[in-house]
Amino acid sequence: MADEAENEEAKKGLNPIVAGLAGLLLGAGVIAGLGFAGVLFGSATKTVVVEGSESEAITNPADPKQQIEALFDETIKLEDERNLTLTIVADVPIDSIKEFQTNKQKIQHEIILLVSDKTSNELSGRRGKMDLLNDIKVRIKNKKLTVNELYYTKFEMP
Repeated sequence: MADEAENEEAKKGLNPIVAGLAGLLLGAGVIAGLGFAGVLFGSATKTVVVEGSESEAITNPADPKQQIEALFDETIKLEDERNLTLTIVADVPIDSIKEFQTNKQKIQHEIILLVSDKTSNELSGRRGKMDLLNDIKVRIKNKKLTVNELYYTKFEMP
């Protein structure tokens, strides 16, 4: 009689509740194992550095020789009547920060004049954006200020 009961259980297959619990435990084990492997072998996150856009202040914040300073955060009407919301930060050497901050409003003035003469077509695409940053750098150098690099943190033309 006991043999018949065991045969009946074997024919029915696994209990669905037991199978579900086994699946949950197995899934949790895999996820925990992946997390542990990340700790052992390093993170799965990959850092991508765009050539020519490295900043000591960003890559080595513990001992910076330079600092990221806010430069510009405004909306400007372009020549073709479209609005451009622009935020730019500057990578400035530590020994030049005071001079940079003193002349910041003059640089902002130059940016407004420069950008307001542009059209949305001139600023579309990567080349247009990079050309604008280069034009701003030239104006900063003309003011005898030192800036290592400029970065967009917002560039929106709705």
